[in-house]
Amino acid sequence: MDEAFAKLHEAKHNLKTIVMKKFDEAVRDNDTANVERFFKIFPIINQREEGLKKFSHYLCNKINGYHLIGSNCDEPSNHLSQLSHLYETIAKLIDSHQALFETYYGPGNFISCIEILQRECDFRVKKIIENYKIKKNLNTIYTSVQKVLKSSSSTSSNKIDARDIDSLLTEMNLLNSRSVTYLKFIYNRTKQDIESIVEEGSDSTSTKMQQLDDLIKNCQLNLIIQELNGLYVLLEEYFLKESCLKAIQLDDVDSLGSLTSSILDDVFFIVKKCITRASSGGSLDVLCAVINHSALILDTSFCDAINEKIKYGYPNTGGISGAAAALDLSQAYNVIQAGRYLQTTSDIEKAKLLFLIALNNLDSACYYVKTLNNNTIEQVNKSANLMSGKQNREKLDSCLFDLLSLTTKFQSLIYSGINQLFIGLLKPRLKSWIDCFANDSHQLTDDDIIRYEATEGLRPYTQTFLVNLDALLKTAKNGLTENNYRSLINVLSSELTKRLETALTKCSFDKVIVDYSYKNNYSSLFFIYSLVAINLIEK
Repeated sequence: MDEAFAKLHEAKHNLKTIVMKKFDEAVRDNDTANVERFFKIFPIINQREEGLKKFSHYLCNKINGYHLIGSNCDEPSNHLSQLSHLYETIAKLIDSHQALFETYYGPGNFISCIEILQRECDFRVKKIIENYKIKKNLNTIYTSVQKVLKSSSSTSSNKIDARDIDSLLTEMNLLNSRSVTYLKFIYNRTKQDIESIVEEGSDSTSTKMQQLDDLIKNCQLNLIIQELNGLYVLLEEYFLKESCLKAIQLDDVDSLGSLTSSILDDVFFIVKKCITRASSGGSLDVLCAVINHSALILDTSFCDAINEKIKYGYPNTGGISGAAAALDLSQAYNVIQAGRYLQTTSDIEKAKLLFLIALNNLDSACYYVKTLNNNTIEQVNKSANLMSGKQNREKLDSCLFDLLSLTTKFQSLIYSGINQLFIGLLKPRLKSWIDCFANDSHQLTDDDIIRYEATEGLRPYTQTFLVNLDALLKTAKNGLTENNYRSLINVLSSELTKRLETALTKCSFDKVIVDYSYKNNYSSLFFIYSLVAINLIEK
């Protein structure tokens, strides 16, 4: 019996030796059919782990061969192509061999192959990225940008032009995006294999899932992605800040009759570009960081630049009468249409232009912020890499809430500016208009009523009021956005009603007017009067 067992063990050992030798020979000869043939035998001779290990290393050699072929076809400096080809090579190997693992080694064992393949992937990715950093001089750029962002001074002799890192940011974003997509593919494929384990009462599923999570989290590729993401966010912050400051410095009226200046479209174009680029990178943390930086730029540099033009109020024309004041404002807008923006006009005309354009910029900025918010949500919902889990959604919502809250600040500045515009443009004329009403006789005779029928009931002070109001509101309407103009009309209506009511209490009326005003309910009568007058002007 002992001799029989000895011979049996010897035969077993010889069989394992033969199988391993034949497998190695098949690998050496690149004999795919025999490699797969002997790979199927390993579980039968109770060498499952050895078979998994040897076949996984065989696949690593295939990566080497395929990847070298792909690299020779690309430019040496095209790191994105090299990285993409590497990921595609591994993905194809997994596609073509995963079924072999599941059939002959059973579900839940594919992760052993993935661990070995990922180590090979890590090694190659590290070489590609290190070479990329050297070629692109990333360490020097990082140091320079970091110094500028930490410096309180806006000028630097060694400052990098933001345009020079625009293409670099796009490349880095693509590197990260391809890497995130690859890791997601690896994770999902391995997870499917693990979840197919059906052993009752076994903890192997949860154990292997933890093994998979640790693999993805701690692999060298993931660490490289995190490092690149950190660098990307810093460079994107620099690009965003420097580009917006440049746009603010070059603020100008772009076209004839434009209600807004270039700062509006330029700044929001830059912000949208940065957020859109970040949303395509596959990292929610990166996207949220860029949204936060964008909100900060809009809240500080952009808002401060506009507020600088409205904080001193709309300039009073120093006693100029209604028609002359209206003409003065029209002249200011003619300067824009003639293309001589802020070069040949008087100081007061410049101040008027800057004030109205600033209000219009703020009103349009509210719309732009809301559009930017909606577009970002739409982009995120389309990306499987970005949105997964309640926690991520809450994080994104928090960042977007901060972005949307800018509209409240913009509206507050608009409200203050509209009131200043009313004080500077309309309020100085109200007293004379109201005096005309108060000084006129309101004791009407039958002859007066017949005479006023020829003017459809419009008395002289009413006609004067409409002419003067029309002269001012026309220039304001042509120079304001629809929302801002309506806000100005609301302020005017409210103030005009109050003043008419005050003047009304000091006048004497005959019985016909008193009865019409519902037993001295004068405020209702003249609120209607003011609204009708303004409506006539708008038409």
